Amino acid sequence: MAYLINKCPLIEYPTEVLLIFLNDCYFSQDHDVRFSVMDCLDECFDYHLAQAENLSALFVAMNDEQFEIRELTMCIIGKVVFEVKLG
Repeated sequence: MAYLINKCPLIEYPTEVLLIFLNDCYFSQDHDVRFSVMDCLDECFDYHLAQAENLSALFVAMNDEQFEIRELTMCIIGKVVFEVKLG
């Protein structure tokens, strides 16, 4: 199995899978589901979250009705942009 530098496993089509995951999160009526999805996006996903489609989905999530989800989304976007800028 292939691994990224930080020992996170790679999958065949991560950007597309992640986009489906983020879209499902956005359309969920349950704020606990939306928060859980955002909370599980750790550094293993940074490279894939930096892709244009996934960043767009994150920017949509910044309009969530729950402050905690907006806050978490802002942290994820900041982390991803910082990592891409350094990379």
